[in-house]
Amino acid sequence: MRVAAVISAVLGSTTAQAHDFSKIIDKVIYSVCQVEMLAAVVVVDSKGPRIQTNPFDNFLKPPPKATPQQTPSGMGSCFIISLNDRKYLITNEHVADAKGTENVSPNINFYNDPKRYSARVVGVDKVSDIAVLEMATTLGQSKIENTPSLSWADSDKAMPGHEVFAIGHPMGQQWTVTQGIISATKKRSMNTWQEVIQTDVSINQGNSGGPLFNQKGKVIGVNAFIFSANGGGSIGVNFSVASNGAKNIVNELINTGKIRRGIIGVAFVADPEVGGVVIKELDSDGPMDKAGFKTGDIIQKVNGFNIRFPRDVGKSMDNVKPNQNIDIQVLRHGVIILKSVTTSELPDN
Repeated sequence: MRVAAVISAVLGSTTAQAHDFSKIIDKVIYSVCQVEMLAAVVVVDSKGPRIQTNPFDNFLKPPPKATPQQTPSGMGSCFIISLNDRKYLITNEHVADAKGTENVSPNINFYNDPKRYSARVVGVDKVSDIAVLEMATTLGQSKIENTPSLSWADSDKAMPGHEVFAIGHPMGQQWTVTQGIISATKKRSMNTWQEVIQTDVSINQGNSGGPLFNQKGKVIGVNAFIFSANGGGSIGVNFSVASNGAKNIVNELINTGKIRRGIIGVAFVADPEVGGVVIKELDSDGPMDKAGFKTGDIIQKVNGFNIRFPRDVGKSMDNVKPNQNIDIQVLRHGVIILKSVTTSELPDN
C-alpha cells in the first residue's frame, strides 16, 4: 500500500508538472506584443471573400453554419522574430491592413511597458494573411533589440493531441494566456496557399496575429481565424497558419518585399467513387490546358508529390514560382500520362 501511494504521488506530481506552462510563459511573454492601428478601420476578419481567387479554391469551403471570424483590422497581437541579424514583428495581414486611410501606422505595445512605440510595414501577404513590421524610431529599435526574439517550431512535427498555448489580447484583455490541444494538422481551410493547424485553444478578437506555442515555447503557428456559430465567439474550432509556411512567407517578405506564386490553372474535386482527386475544370489557355490535360483526369502526382487528397495539391505548390517547370502525372481511362508544365503567376492583389 505504501509503494502504491508513493507511485500515485509521483505520477500525480509528474502530471501536474507536465501541464504547468508558467516557467515557459514567463520566458516568452515579453516577446509577445500588441498592435494598434489608431484609425477606426473595420474590415471583416475572414479574408475569404477578399483573397485573390485561384483555380484551387473551388474545393475549399468552410463547413456549413460556421462563420470565419478574425480580429477587426487595426487591432491584434504580434511577436518578435530575428532574421539576418535584425529583429521584426510578425502579425496577420488583416490586422496590419490600413489601406484606404491616411496617416495611419502600426503602434506597438510591449509587455509591462506603458509606452507606445511606432512601427511600419515591411511587407504583407493577403493570401497567407501574414504581415511583417519593423520599428520606426530609434527608441523603438532599441526596445526591440533588447527584447528576446522567439524561435519557430517545425510544424511538420505537430500532431493531434499535442498541447499548445496562445498569448494574445482577446476582447482587449491584454497578454491573456489560453491553453489546449492540436485538433488537426495540415488543413487548408480558407485557401490553397495557407496551411493551418486546428486547435481548441480559446482564440477571440484580439488574438489574431499572435503566436501559438508548443510545449517548448517555440512558435508552431500564427493565430489567424476561428469558425463560430452565428458570428459569435470561440467555440473551440480555431486555426493558426502553420509555422513552416509562415516562416517561408516572412523570410521572402523581408528579403524581396513580395510573394510570387506559380499556378497551373486547374480546378479539381475529391471524388470518393474513384478514391482520388479529379480535374473538374481547366483555365482556358492556362498551363495545364496548354499541356493537353483534360477534365476527368485523375491527378496522381504534382511536382513529385503523391496526390490522394485536395490538400496534397496545395502542398505540392507551396514553393513553386512562376515560369517554373514541374511534372504532373494523371490517370486517364487507365492510362498514365506524365507531362511537364510551365507555371504562370498568381495575380498580385
